[in-house]
Amino acid sequence: MKGNFYIIAGWCDTTGRAPYQRLAEIARFKGYNVMKVNPEWDEALSGQIFPVTENDVVFGFSMGAILACMVGQRYPHRKLILASMTPVLDLSRPSLNILGKALSTDCKKFKYGGVNATYFYGERELDSSLDSLRRHCAEFKVVPKACHQLSSEYIQLIGEEL
Repeated sequence: MKGNFYIIAGWCDTTGRAPYQRLAEIARFKGYNVMKVNPEWDEALSGQIFPVTENDVVFGFSMGAILACMVGQRYPHRKLILASMTPVLDLSRPSLNILGKALSTDCKKFKYGGVNATYFYGERELDSSLDSLRRHCAEFKVVPKACHQLSSEYIQLIGEEL
């Protein structure tokens, strides 16, 4: 076994959905023990940070990538994969209000960086967040033809990172 592969679902999503299941299959095939994390979106993410080991890989999608980044900032890990991470610093007040008080308060305090991570973004979502990405991410990989969803192309590229 290579260690654990944590899959953190995106906003109001569940790791039971087919794209996450496919990613779990790839990770198992590559020798990882898969751990699925479904955040409680009505609670602060900072209170949901969980320990990982130096052998573990942590993957998060969208808002789940925010939690993955928080985990990576606190605990040593082998690899951190952040996919379509929500640019919380650029969200408007109405957008933050949709998240609820606990989560929006966490997002306002969130600090990008401080971790060595592989960032992925869909080609079709870059137009709206490219400036933010350049400010906060040293380097990111573009998933061709993908938007803000875990497409088969997205899953294939993430699988290649494992």
